[in-house]
Amino acid sequence: MGILSAVNSAKTALSGMMNNKAKFKIEGDALPLYVQFNPESYSISETVEYNQVSAQGTNSDVTQYVGSVKSVASLSFYFDTDSVLATSVSQSKIATDVSALTVKFSALLKVDGNLHRPPCVTFSWGSISITGVVVKVDTSFTMFDKKGVPVRAKVDCTLLSVGQQSAIKRSPFASPDRTKSRVLSEDTSLWELAGREYGDIEQWRLIAKANGILDPLDVPAGTALKIPALTDL
Repeated sequence: MGILSAVNSAKTALSGMMNNKAKFKIEGDALPLYVQFNPESYSISETVEYNQVSAQGTNSDVTQYVGSVKSVASLSFYFDTDSVLATSVSQSKIATDVSALTVKFSALLKVDGNLHRPPCVTFSWGSISITGVVVKVDTSFTMFDKKGVPVRAKVDCTLLSVGQQSAIKRSPFASPDRTKSRVLSEDTSLWELAGREYGDIEQWRLIAKANGILDPLDVPAGTALKIPALTDL
């Protein structure tokens, strides 16, 4: 088998393995991002935010509910270009850097120039459908060829659910009816805050405007933010 035929055969094999049901639909991108192998399992962690406030004139604290349910999904994917090419090329094996596949998932953390924030994504696999923002991607390279080219990897992806905007609009209790105040934490962005408060990450612009923020990526942790009421959904 010639080199050109081997490369084309390898590309065909890779394409076939990527074409499975588990995928990410990326906001603003018509083409989904497929995983190479379906995950064996996934986990979801749900928390509710409360704040401890000192009661004036007493030695005790008052627990106040300050946020909606926060749902975090953890997913693990495996990539292997070594085994794919081994079945495609019988005489000589051409090493393909597996990072060419894994880097696409790290890109989900980057700010989209048109959106001015990282894109919202929907992970779907069978009956599973999770919509949110990717907040963390850990990539571990576990196997290399003789030349040091990584050929196997594991990607751990953390997805913060922001809910469905259409579902929020159907609920009369979803948007705040009064102005609130929130303190921005180190692990929270304006769009995540908008997702929690309004159920719509696009409403980060409303928060930015109410607080005179020009750059949503340049808001220091500990900043007290005004969360204006939504008067028209």
